[in-house]
Formats: sequence, C-alpha cells, structure tokens
Amino acid sequence: MPQLSGDEGDQTEQDPTTWLTLLPSQYDKLRRWADGDFDADWPGSPLTPAFKDLPIKDQPAALNRAALEHSVGGPFFPGIEMTYISRDPDLYVEPFRLVPNLGPGDITKRMAVPWQADFYQCNTHWWPAQRPDDVVTENQFAAVFKAFEAEADNPDSDPAAMLFNRESWARGVEKNIVVPQPEVPDIPGETPEQHQQRVQDEWDRRRALAGDDGLVERWSRLGFVLPKTTPNGRTVLVETERERYFGLSDREYFYIMMNLDAYPDFTPTAKALGRTSWPRPGASNPIRTCPTSCAISNTLHGRSMRILIKSTTASWLMRKLIRPQTPM
Repeated sequence: MPQLSGDEGDQTEQDPTTWLTLLPSQYDKLRRWADGDFDADWPGSPLTPAFKDLPIKDQPAALNRAALEHSVGGPFFPGIEMTYISRDPDLYVEPFRLVPNLGPGDITKRMAVPWQADFYQCNTHWWPAQRPDDVVTENQFAAVFKAFEAEADNPDSDPAAMLFNRESWARGVEKNIVVPQPEVPDIPGETPEQHQQRVQDEWDRRRALAGDDGLVERWSRLGFVLPKTTPNGRTVLVETERERYFGLSDREYFYIMMNLDAYPDFTPTAKALGRTSWPRPGASNPIRTCPTSCAISNTLHGRSMRILIKSTTASWLMRKLIRPQTPM
C-alpha cells in the first residue's frame, strides 16, 4: 500500500491519524487472503448487465455502486467527493442514505473552495491516481524509444528503467501570475523595517500559492495519464493530451521563437504571449494588454508576421533571460 497522508493532515511520524490506512474489515480480508483462508474459485470479472435488464429490486444497489465505484474516497483532508463527516454514523439512516434533516450545503461546506486550490497544493502524498505528481511526457516517451531502438524491441527489457526522467504534471500553472503587494496593517511599536519584513513575508507566501489561482484558469490545459504500449509490448503510463506549448520555460519559448519556421503552429501561442506578458515600458509588472506591434501583427501574414512576432515576444523573452525580473 502506498504511503499516503490521512484524514488528519500531512503524514507525521508517530501520529497514525495522519496516515491513510485500511479499514479493519479490509485489513482482515487481506490477512485471510495472505493466510490462504479463501476458496480459489474466482472465475474472473463477470460481464456487467445493462441497467434495464436488472431486476427492479437490484437497481438501487446498482445505482449506489455506479456512483461509488469510481470515487476516490479517503483520505478526507478535506477529500475530493466528500470530507471527514462521511465517517460519522449519525449522518446516515441506513447504508448510503443520508439523514433527512440536512440543510443546503451541509455536506460540502467543509470542502475546498475553489477545488483547484486544494488540488494544486495536494501533491506528493495525496491521491496519486487522481492528482499526478511527476509524469513521463509524450516527448520523452518518443525520444527514449527512438534513441534506444534495440533495447526497446527486446522483450526482456524494462521500459521503466529507460523512462526515468519525470516532469511536474502541473508545470506552468504558476507562471505569469501577477501577485500585487499585500496591504499589511501596522502593529503598534514595530519599526518600519519590521513592518516591511512582514509585508515581504506575506508577499512571498502569496507568491508561493500563485498556482492556486493559476489552476482555476488553466486546469483544462493539463494532460491525462494513460497507459501506452511500448515497442516490446509492455505498458507504461504516459502523460497525453496536454496543450502542446503550455508551461514551457522561457528558454524553450525563446528557442521556438528563433526557429519559428520549424514550429508553424506556434504562431497563436506567440501572439498570446505578446498580449498577456508584454511589460509596459518603465513598469515592473507585466500588463494584460496587447502592445501596438502585437495588435498590428494580427493583420499580417506569412513572413511579415513571423518577423514581427520574433521582434516582439522574443525580445521580451531575451530580457527575461539576461537579467532577473523585478519582483512583482
């Protein structure tokens, strides 16, 4: 069983409530299986009948199972479908049936709002099947098996041994998020330096959480992790369907801009970069408007457009590469 955090927070040594555990009934079934205390008569998963073909008396249970079978369940901190109150027996009148005196929002009021903020922060020890941490990208998958064709075709080779590089699944979510300087009230008796340090500490804290807001707008641009067959017939899990140019580093964007003819489908992304990230002359923060040159580029085509995009977005990227950004 993977070592995951539990219902009472991030996993902490000597505190069992912070580790995801099996229910006593689940553990007992596994113990009996390990001890050989079972009948080896499992014929395989039966075909699921159509709902309309089920007897009426079995249809409620089938609806319960359909809703619950693909749910995440624990840990409940705060959880994905439901939070820790799901463990309270007083919440139910019978299995899977809630008490009738609940008000609107009573079930969900302890959940994360927005859900993307909690989803972004919950990594490393939380829900790995639903919220990937580090992934094998499609580019890496293709490049590795192209570079190691002999090993890739060997039926005895282990593809996982070749696919050891990983990238963050949420890469790029936190980029170009403008975090304004917070207003921090003065504390009587503190020095200006102490107040400024508190402002800076709060600013740093908010910057570190910029991905919370970023995921609200950008979650649909991230990828899915799906099984992919290797040349030797093995199966590995690979990130797919991610927006191609989303979340690249500044150096990667700059390389593409300098080789735009090799990336003809990058033009819309280049114009978007110009619109959303172009710094106003003399200002420290990027603004959300398109400069005149970018607006003009909307009316140009072919070679003229490529030259203009290079001279706008690429020049901004170069400035970012050769000197540190002024703190936002």
